[in-house]
Amino acid sequence: MCESNILFQKVRSIVIEALSIDQADDVSLDSLLIQDLGAESIDFIDISFRLEKEFGIAKVNANNIFPFAYLQKDLFNDTNQLIHTAVEEIKVNYPHIDDEVFENVSKKCDKFMLFSLQVILKYVEYNAK
Repeated sequence: MCESNILFQKVRSIVIEALSIDQADDVSLDSLLIQDLGAESIDFIDISFRLEKEFGIAKVNANNIFPFAYLQKDLFNDTNQLIHTAVEEIKVNYPHIDDEVFENVSKKCDKFMLFSLQVILKYVEYNAK
């Protein structure tokens, strides 16, 4: 099993445990924490704590992983294209959220893709260097 798959399995296990998910097969890289898995605000704190403990990343904070402020902002213009300035702002403040994530956001036209298992994995990869 390659290192990135091992890392994914660890992150996936953390999310499954934190959210008390019974159907573990339903949890994939593209799973949306809020819509698909039913995460609530307290769950993001629990996930952050578990990431800190598992990977030794100092002071993990859900606000450093996920762009919560952008839930209230428009990320798409009238033609459902991502707004370039919003994307650049997110990239500056959340450097682990890369073009691959934004491709998924754009493809599905859903800003909740910024709250996926993929984003957690990218955060861990970025900070566990």
